[in-house]
Amino acid sequence: MKYQTIQGYLQVISGGLMLLAGVVLIVLQWGNQSAFSLYGQNRNINTALLMVCCIVGGLAARWVCKLVYRGVVILHKSRGPDTPGM
Repeated sequence: MKYQTIQGYLQVISGGLMLLAGVVLIVLQWGNQSAFSLYGQNRNINTALLMVCCIVGGLAARWVCKLVYRGVVILHKSRGPDTPGM
């Protein structure tokens, strides 16, 4: 068996286990309530819903970071080799 095949199996298994652990954690939190402050307003919210919102927010933050990084690369390339600075 090739090294890449073994590496692929390990990545799929470890990623699947992490995904399963996240789903189990969300399911076990389903009936619980927690206090949450949103822009100064205190609210009681379902903990599972709060966790799902954090997951979505984390994915959105990752996408935004990639977007900013690509913009910085484009700006750096557009400066050219003869531009003084940095």
